[in-house]
This record gives sequence, C-alpha cells and structure tokens, in this order.
Amino acid sequence: MSCNASSKDDRTITNSSSNEDEKKENSEHHYASVKDCDDGHATSSTDNDRSLQKSPMIHPTTTLCILVMIDMLSVSIVVPLLHQYYKTSGVHSAQQRELLSSLFSSSQIVGGLIIGALSDVGILSRRNILFLSFLGSAVSYALIVVGGLRSIVFSRVLVGLVKQTMTVSTGLLTSYTADHDRGIYLGRLQASTTVSWIVGPTLGALLYKHVGPSSPCVVASCLFLFNSMLAAVLLPRDDSLDKSTNTKKPSSRMGKYSSFLENLKACFASKKLASVVVSLLLFGWVTRTTSYANMASFYEEKYGIEPHFRGYIKSYQQCLGFVIQTFFLRYLLSASGGE
Repeated sequence: MSCNASSKDDRTITNSSSNEDEKKENSEHHYASVKDCDDGHATSSTDNDRSLQKSPMIHPTTTLCILVMIDMLSVSIVVPLLHQYYKTSGVHSAQQRELLSSLFSSSQIVGGLIIGALSDVGILSRRNILFLSFLGSAVSYALIVVGGLRSIVFSRVLVGLVKQTMTVSTGLLTSYTADHDRGIYLGRLQASTTVSWIVGPTLGALLYKHVGPSSPCVVASCLFLFNSMLAAVLLPRDDSLDKSTNTKKPSSRMGKYSSFLENLKACFASKKLASVVVSLLLFGWVTRTTSYANMASFYEEKYGIEPHFRGYIKSYQQCLGFVIQTFFLRYLLSASGGE
C-alpha cells in the first residue's frame, strides 16, 4: 500500500510539473507570438512611414504635365513676337531673319546630340537636363531684353543648344508609366502644350501692348526660373532610374561611348523611324516654303495690323486646331479608312 501511495504521489507530482511546464511553454509561445505581431506591426508601420516620406507630394506624371505647360507657356509668350524683336535689334532683311532661324535649328540639332551623348555616358541625368533647359532658356530670353544684334544671335544659339524639354519629359514619362497606360499620359502631356499655345500668344500680345515691348521676355524668363524651382521641389530624383539604367550598360568609358554610338546607329537604321523623320521634314519644308503666314511682317503689310496681333492670330490657330483634332479628326480618319 505504501508503495502504491508513493507511486501515485510521484505520478501526481510528475503530472503537475509537466502541466506547469506546458503552461510555461504556452505562455512563452503566446508572449513570443504577441511580440512577433507587435514587431510586425512596428515594421509595417515603419515601412509605411518610410514609403510616405519617400512618396512625392504630386505624382511625377502630373508634375511633368505642369512643368511642360509652364515651359510651353513661356515659349508661346515670346515666339509670336520674335520678328518684332528682330526688327528692333537691327535685323531687317529676309536673308538675316532666315539665317537666324537656320542658326536656331542647327543649334537644336547640335545641342540634342551633345546632351544625348552626355546622358548616355552618365554625366547628365534627365532631371539635370531639365534644369539646364529651364535655366538656359531663362538666360536666353533675358538677352532679348538687353537688345542688340549680338544679344539676339547669342540668345537664339543658347536656347537652341539647351532647349530639350519635350524630349526629356517624354523620356521621364516612359520611366514613370506602364506600357498599357503610357499613351494616356503622353496624350495629357501633349494636351498641356496645346493649352499653353492657346493661352500664351494672347498673353504675350496683351503684355506687349499694355505693359511694354520687353515685358513678354521678362515674364517668360521669370516663368522659366519658377519652373526650375518647381521641378526641384516636386520632381523626384531619378538616381534610382539612372542606377538601374547604368547597371545594364558597360561600366567602362569605352563601353559607354560605344553604347551611345549604338543608340545613334539604331535611330538611323530603323526604317519606321526613318520614314517618320522624312515625313516630318517634308511637311516642315512644304509648310515653310508655301505659307505666307510664316514670313516676317506678312500680316502687318497685308492687313495693316499692329505687331502684337500676331499673338491673337496664333492663339486662334491653336484653338482651331485643338477643336478639329478633338471633335473631327476621329470621324475623318474613320471615314477615310484610317484607325
């Protein structure tokens, strides 16, 4: 009997100790799970805080549309009045005016190649190219206010070399959008330029008439400076984009230059791209050679209007083109068997 009692007591003690161990294990497991949950919530909250800190105030696609709209507004304020600024600077003959136009176009070609090469080798990021375009354009339009033939020539060369806003903005937009909705954002970017060219020429004409002949250039320069500050605040840094791009490219300097040459060769080797470029060149040549409206002082000499009326006419042309493209182009394409 004593042996049985002692064995029962041992079993009871053993069971109670095992129960206590199980309770301890369960409590430790429960504490660990609660701690893991707390750590998980803390980690998720930290990640969310970091994502909120890294996320920009405005989406980059919206920021690009705003920057392009202000940029094109600055351009459209001044460009319709360029012929009048040529006159006040001493450019009177048609040969001199066309020489300035050719100088600007040649500078654009050279500037596009140089900036593209610097971007391919990693010296300039696309964000810095935007800053270069805005600040260079601000200096260029300020030179028109200075006056004189040299200032006009240097202004047109400078703005031709650095003005690559639409090219860089389109490149940045492709980085921030997916393939399936990229066309929508490209359409919004184009719409922002159309709105600027509807409003800008009229605004420039009003400034020229009621404020002063140099006021459109002053306003345009200030808008370019404001645009550069806006880009610095709203546009996210594209360091990560540059790093991801550079990881795909050779690290050596010769490899970077060879990649630039390969990109240039691919542009000229593509038949589709070549057909588009040739079509645009032919359209530009025919338009410039057959349209009297592109000649300097055409409206002033034929209709006796004041120079600032060019801005009103340009706004009307852009508004008419916008209405046709929005409401009639789709029906014309479908009627002619197009898309």
